Amino acid sequence: MKYPFYGFYIFLLLGLILAGCKSEPEEKKNAPDRTVITQYDANSMFSAFESTIYAIELAEEGIMRSTGIETKTLADNILVTNKKIAGQLQEIAGKKGVELPFDMNSSHLKKWRELVKEKGWKFDKKLVELAIEHSQNAKVLFSDIKRQAKDADIRKVADSILSYQDNQHIMALQAKKDITNRTENDTLVKPAVIIH
Repeated sequence: MKYPFYGFYIFLLLGLILAGCKSEPEEKKNAPDRTVITQYDANSMFSAFESTIYAIELAEEGIMRSTGIETKTLADNILVTNKKIAGQLQEIAGKKGVELPFDMNSSHLKKWRELVKEKGWKFDKKLVELAIEHSQNAKVLFSDIKRQAKDADIRKVADSILSYQDNQHIMALQAKKDITNRTENDTLVKPAVIIH
């Protein structure tokens, strides 16, 4: 017998093949289960994240360009709130295997472009107008998700996000009252002076 361990190697190889067939790869065990989520739930998550991206873009523009304390405060609140919302949505999407958008949709982009054309107190008024509109639309969106989503985790996230939206809507309405009678000369935040 020229190769005394030939049978042993065949037996060992066969054992490894069978063992490999029985256990799932580690990445497959940890992969999200895409069969659990309905198309409505996936579409709702996508729309909710688009809305959140839009709010973050409005807020960042507002923080940089607002001339009034009330609008800067509102923009800051919108940014902080919607970053929390984005985190919640990303976490649940990761668990459920839902792909989220990377940018605003075309409707949001059009509104954002209208905002960035404005300057001074007109910018502040436009920002507040868009913040009110966004919070109203977001409340409807998350209420629908809470009511109609099949997945319990998605309903729970939508419910927690609704309280953020209520607070944001109240702040936006207060900012609207605060700036209703402002004019171009009534900026509450003095522009920076550039010294040469």
